[in-house]
Parts: sequence; structure tokens; C-alpha cells
Amino acid sequence: MEELKMGFERAKVFVEREDVYRKLKGAISFLIPTRKDIEFELRAGGSSYTDGHRVVVGLPSLFYDKSEEEMYVALRALVGHECQHINSTSFSAYQEAQKRILDDFEAKTGSWERGFSLYIKETAKAFLNGIEDGRIERILVSKWPGYEKYLKYLNGMMWKHLEVSGDEIRDFWLSLVSIAVTGLLPKGFSRYEGQPLERVMKDLIPRIRSAIKAKTSQECFSLCEQMMKDHADYIIGLYRNGEREEEFLSLEFEPEEFEGVEGNETIGDVERDNHFSTTKQEEDEDEEGGEGRKERESDVRLNGASEESMTVDETAFEEQFDVIKQEAVQEAKRHMTAGGLREKNVPDSLEQGLNQEEVREIELLYRDQAVKFEERILPQRHLHAPVPVSWKRTAARFRREVEAIKRNKMARTLRGQRAGILDVERLHQWPTKEVNLFMRKKLPFEHDYVFYLLEDGSGSMSGAKERKAKEALFMMEEGLKTWRFPFKMATFSTDGDKVIHHVIKGFSENRKGAYAVNAWHERQASGANKDGFSIRVAVKELLKRPEKEKVLIVLSDGLPVEYSSEQDALDDVKQAVKEARKAGVHVIAMMFGDEEFRASHVEKYKYMYDNSIINCKPEHIPFQLSRVLRRLLSR
Repeated sequence: MEELKMGFERAKVFVEREDVYRKLKGAISFLIPTRKDIEFELRAGGSSYTDGHRVVVGLPSLFYDKSEEEMYVALRALVGHECQHINSTSFSAYQEAQKRILDDFEAKTGSWERGFSLYIKETAKAFLNGIEDGRIERILVSKWPGYEKYLKYLNGMMWKHLEVSGDEIRDFWLSLVSIAVTGLLPKGFSRYEGQPLERVMKDLIPRIRSAIKAKTSQECFSLCEQMMKDHADYIIGLYRNGEREEEFLSLEFEPEEFEGVEGNETIGDVERDNHFSTTKQEEDEDEEGGEGRKERESDVRLNGASEESMTVDETAFEEQFDVIKQEAVQEAKRHMTAGGLREKNVPDSLEQGLNQEEVREIELLYRDQAVKFEERILPQRHLHAPVPVSWKRTAARFRREVEAIKRNKMARTLRGQRAGILDVERLHQWPTKEVNLFMRKKLPFEHDYVFYLLEDGSGSMSGAKERKAKEALFMMEEGLKTWRFPFKMATFSTDGDKVIHHVIKGFSENRKGAYAVNAWHERQASGANKDGFSIRVAVKELLKRPEKEKVLIVLSDGLPVEYSSEQDALDDVKQAVKEARKAGVHVIAMMFGDEEFRASHVEKYKYMYDNSIINCKPEHIPFQLSRVLRRLLSR
């Protein structure tokens, strides 16, 4: 139990990473391009389902101890599965079929006892939902072949871990689903050799394989209804012989699910015949599976059993599964690297800040003041606290600026140039004497940047300054997540003879939520500040990083006070900034305070930071910061 709990916590950290969420949310937008209103919930554990408006994906517990790549493969497969339900399954047709089945069986037996009705309902769910799963997965891989390896890996893992239990009713349900999605009977099915369940499955296997090729969910459900009618005696006998009424009565209080689908609406227009059409451009083919432009005959069945055989060659299965796993993991690595989900190969020591020797080097510069350094990690109890509306607006403006920069940097072609290759798409402008009729190819942009956001957390920043600083942190946090740059956030202050860095977010942390909002709740501005010392600590951490371009952004009111005189304070910051820039670190200062305060202190700021200063009204910060970011990324 303890091992499972530890595995759950590990998986929870992975699924709560913002970049993982964004990547999978992007897959939903890709698979359902006509729907922009789909909500997405990602979690460790729990079931996966959709209600047509929301996709909920829970990582199964058997993946808790697997690699991040394997967890990603499973999540990707589950997202694809639920999206295809929205595209291809009619829930109203499912409900109607289930009702017809229930009415038919009650009429056949003359029994309306509640336990029997719930048993028939569960059996109908195994037929309708389980076989529809096989149908929609077949459609998904027909349209996007890249999903085949994901689904085969997920279904193969489930097959390896789900064996028949000896409970014939549940083994019957398991067999239906297993044949539909893997093409194999479940492990251990040989125990039913010569028994009624084997005879029933011999008849059902080819019929299930036909049902998953149905054009619509209505057709699939109709075939399922007929299968249940043809084997009604067996299905009724299982319940009568088992004396299981109390067990099935308990199901009455469980939530209704169709892959968790709730409500009485159609989830997907199955009458249209455009399952294999697309509006995406060719670059999307690589994203979702390469050659997925054309309809092709495909399914996600695993090898290991022939059409005639009722047994599974587990050796053949394991050999095939090893290949599937290897291919799926390699594909996941490619996706995760391309999408920024995999960090650079950064040693753990870099994530733990400076070592004692490195800290001592800085402390010796202040030996006459007997200054010590301490790093404290802020608790993360408010990561999901509500974000102020004004902060969201500021972040949205900055994100739009950042995304525009990103589109420009990612574009492989520069249009509207005065020299280069003639751009035939702009020839229509020739009569207007337009001279910018050329284009140039660009080299791919390298994301080799790392950021450190260092906020003054001293008492002088309390009140409006601190709120605006936290708003700016949130804005930058959201923007840097768009690029998936590694970045660290910390707020600095002093406590007696100690300089304290309260870590808001580490370089490699990627949990879902708002770190700046959490910091706003966890700590209030207090103490004094020794800006030069804190800048040196941040710079030394940045210089240890493997990224080529290192950026330090200091958010402060520009009043370092933990010094013998104001001039000593200004000189120390000036020298720390000079050393940082000489070492190759870009240092940018963001000044906080009302207009009168900024006007009266800007010269001191310029003395310390030269001209790399953002000094403007709070509402202009997104624009000014985006200008700075644009210059940095053009290097």
C-alpha cells in the first residue's frame, strides 16, 4: 500500500505539470478542431470519460511506477480515445439501445426485480460500451495512424494486468471488452475450456469483429442488441445461478457512465460521413501520426490469437508487445522533446541551488558585515487559488505579445523582404510599386534560454508595490510557460544577519497552477533587502545552467537598505550587475512604485542598472516587457 501511495504521488507530480497539460489539451484541439469549448481535466487515478463538453482523463494506477514516457503514452491514448467518442458516438443512441435491451429481457423473463434490471444494464454496458470502444479506436487509427502505437501500448498493458478471476459474470464482461479492443481473450481464459462461456465467446468473437467495423454507433449498437438476444438464455442463467441480487442492487448507487458519459445528449454527429476528412495543414501530420491523411484499413488489435483459436500465445504476445512498447516510448520521447516536456540533461545539483562552497564565496565578499545566506522553499498550498481578474487580463495581454513573438521566431520564412527569393504570393502587389516582394528562409530557432525572476520581498515593497510585483510575476510566469523556457522565481529579503531567498518555483518545477498566486498567499513583504548579494546568488545559479542565454529579471523598488550607507548600497548593486553582464548574463530591472516615486528614484536605478530598465505605468508593463523579450530572443 505504501508503495502504491508513493507511486501515486510521483504520477500526480507528472500529470499536474503545466506543460504536460498544455500538450494534451493541444491534442484535443487538434482532434476536435471544430469545438473550442471542450473543457479538459487531467488527474492521477480515477476513470476517463467524456460528456461531450468535457474530457476527463485519469492515469490508471498500473502506470504509477512506469517512466514518464510510458505515462505520457497512456495519457495520449486516453485523450485520443475520449476525443473520438465525441466525434463518433451518439449517447442518445446508446441510451435507446440500452432501454430496448432492458425492456426485451424484462419481457422475456417476466421479471422486474431491481437487482436483475441492474445486472442486465451492466451487461448491456459491457456489450454496447465495450464494443463501441473497439469501433471508435479503429476509426481513430484509420484517420491518425500515429495513435495506433499509443493505443496498442495502453491496451496491451491492460491485457497484461487483467486476468479472469473465476467470477463468470465479470469474466464474461471482461472477455467482451478484451476482444473488442485487443482482439484477444483475457489472460487465463483457458480455465473456461469446454464450459458455456467458451461456447458463447466462440460465437461472439467474429460478430464482435464485425460490429467494430460498423459505420455508425447506431449500427454497432444494433448488432450488440442482436448478440444479446441470441444469447439471452446464457445471460439470464448467469444471474439466476449466481444468486447475486444484493451485489447488483449496490450498483444502483454508482454513477451512470458511458465511458463516463453523462446526460441525455448526442456526443458526436455520427450521421455525417466525414470521419476521414480534415482541415489541418500538412505540418500537423507529423504532430499526430505522420501519414494520417487518408482512410486506410486499420485497427488496434494485438497479435497472439488466430481467428479460429480460443487460446493466446503469450510468448508471441510478449514479443510483439516489447516492439510496441519500444516504438511508443521512442515516439513519446520525440513528442516530449519537441514540445519541451523533457528537460535538458541537468544534474540534480543544479536544481538544489548553490552548494556550501559557492555560497561561501559570496559571503566572503561581505565578510565585514558577517552576512549569511539561506534558501527557503515556500509551501505550495495555494497553487490553485483563484487568480484576480485584473491579473488574468494583464497575463492575457502579455501572452498575446509573447505568442506573436513565438510565431515570428518559429516561422521558417520571412516575407516582405527587400532582397532574397522572389515571393510569388506577393506578385499581385507589383503594380503598386511595392518593393518588399522577396522572402528569405530562416534557420530553426533554438530555445536555449533560462530565466531567473528575482523579486524584492522586503518591507518597502509592501502594499500596492508588492501586489503589482506579484501580478508581474504571474504575467511573466504565464508567458514563459508558453515558450516552455526553464525559469526560477524567488523573493528576497533579510532577517537579522541572513539574506533569505524564498523560492517560489524551481527551474524544473512544472506543476499545474499559478506559482505567483501561491506566493502572494504564502508570504507577505517584510524585512530589509541586500540587492547586490541576492543578485550575485541568482547570477551564480544561472551560470551553472547549461543553457546558452541566461536572463535575470529583478523586480524591485530600487531601495537596497541593508548597507552602511545609501551610496554603498547603490555601488554594490552596480558592481553585481556589471559582473553579471561581463559573465554573459542579461540583467533587466523592473521598477515598482507610483509615478511620483518612480520619477524621484529613476536616476538611482539608472546608476545601478544602466539603461536596461522597465519604468512605466503598470498597465504598460506587458508591452514594455514584450519589447525586451523580443530583443533578447533576436540574439
